[in-house]
Amino acid sequence: MTPLQRTAHFRPEDDDRLVAASLACPWCLSADTGWQLRMIPFDEGAECRCRGCGQRWNLAVTSEQALRLALEPAAAH
Repeated sequence: MTPLQRTAHFRPEDDDRLVAASLACPWCLSADTGWQLRMIPFDEGAECRCRGCGQRWNLAVTSEQALRLALEPAAAH
């Protein structure tokens, strides 16, 4: 089964709470998620997993969003 592909919905200058909400689990809505950036030019993203329900998904991010996550992570990896 192919993991769900989602798109991040935050601006690089947004408050940490909005960034964390964009990283929340799409199944159980838990904020207890882990993620790892995938820094491939023109294909930035994050591989995410929920610590609550165990689901995994891919999160598409822009270059600016990837930079925000790399510099000031809003969630624990």
